[in-house]
Amino acid sequence: MSLTIISVSVVALTACAGSGSPVPPAAPPAPAPVTVQAPVKAAAPIVASGATKSNSGGSVTVEAKWSIVEAKGLVFDIVMDTHSVDLDGYDLKALAVLKDGVGNEYRPAAWDSAAGGHHRTGKLAFALPDSLKQGEAKSVTLVVRKVAGVAERVFEWPQ
Repeated sequence: MSLTIISVSVVALTACAGSGSPVPPAAPPAPAPVTVQAPVKAAAPIVASGATKSNSGGSVTVEAKWSIVEAKGLVFDIVMDTHSVDLDGYDLKALAVLKDGVGNEYRPAAWDSAAGGHHRTGKLAFALPDSLKQGEAKSVTLVVRKVAGVAERVFEWPQ
């Protein structure tokens, strides 16, 4: 009986040893997949032109100069001049809009101007439209409505 046990033990050891070759090491983990993103189109910088645009009608001349571009908005310097009309009653915050060249209109955030009678100056500010931030707009148009009987005064700056 002891002989049978010995032969079983030898057969079992031979079967476990296999062909005598070493057991290969475990495969290394697969590398993490690499994600490649397409380059993002950088928006063109927004530059205030600094050019002064002028519109005369109804015995009033309105000049607009796009003077400042900031992260928070656009600022236009406005001059209204006449010798016959009191300009203090015109609130450009209510009368002006900004068009971004892709069909959107924006109301002013602020109109900062002191009374001046026949000669009035001030700053008209707008929040920075997304279309300008993203470089989509090709022009900026300031429209001033209903000053001295003129339906619209249009001031346009190309980008």
